[in-house]
Amino acid sequence: MRPRSAALLTLAAVSHLAAGSAAAAQAKPACAAGHAGLTLPAGFCAVLVAEGVGGVRQLAAGPGGVLYAALEGGDAAVLALRDRDGDGRAEDRASFGSGGGNDVEIRDGYLYLAQTDRIVRWKLPAGATAPVSATRSRSRCSRGPAGCSPR
Repeated sequence: MRPRSAALLTLAAVSHLAAGSAAAAQAKPACAAGHAGLTLPAGFCAVLVAEGVGGVRQLAAGPGGVLYAALEGGDAAVLALRDRDGDGRAEDRASFGSGGGNDVEIRDGYLYLAQTDRIVRWKLPAGATAPVSATRSRSRCSRGPAGCSPR
């Protein structure tokens, strides 16, 4: 059995990554043998999109078929994955940020990452898998009963 984070990345990513590539418009990726270690209801299929990604907290579907994963701790905060040939596997991988994250979301051309004490924002350039610049704006947030959330 795969770790829970790998299972979540596998299951949640398959339809988004496939939909984002030009090749995917012609053919769907093949299902993983044994559903990549997941137990699924009849009629469902799993594709192993990426391996060795570590703890994934949340996923967000971005423009151009890019899947963004908020990573749990470690050296990077966000992992960006893109399937360019429609086979269901991410050929492009990029990581950015630091300190891990709890949630990731895409709004109005920006990627937002919720960390323990702040929301970090990156501009997503058109056609790119990840931000090209390390420049980011940080906005402190209040810690209420719901935790750290943008206003």
